[in-house]
Amino acid sequence: MKSCGRLATRVDQEWLERVQGVQIASSLTPDNALTLKDGATLARELGGRYLIRYLHSDQLGTGQQGSVAPCYVTPTAYSPEDCVRWLALPNPAHPREFALILDPSKIPAALGPRWVRLGDGIEYLLPQGFPPEALVLPWEVRIS
Repeated sequence: MKSCGRLATRVDQEWLERVQGVQIASSLTPDNALTLKDGATLARELGGRYLIRYLHSDQLGTGQQGSVAPCYVTPTAYSPEDCVRWLALPNPAHPREFALILDPSKIPAALGPRWVRLGDGIEYLLPQGFPPEALVLPWEVRIS
């Protein structure tokens, strides 16, 4: 199996650290030690890029009205197989074949960025979830 996960992640790292001057926290950094950002700050940090919330088929429809539950997102595009490995996602037998695309400017609060613990990706924690208006599209996108 071929993968672009490493390249995609390193390009995001370069963007955040070198271009934007944002430090990516260690994977061992506790949530309460991460920098809290509002949507405007997060959008500037990401330079107009979106955030991605990966889902497996059993989760279809669960985010179309937004979410008040804390969740993790990433700026990095991964294949379904790469998601589990690079983001150290639970239930690895279910590849994430779908994604919600989120506009960071419409997210009320975010913590991060941080390297994924026991993975290799970059994550943000949305402690208040995301409102429905943060969805770029009102449905999930199939990824491959």
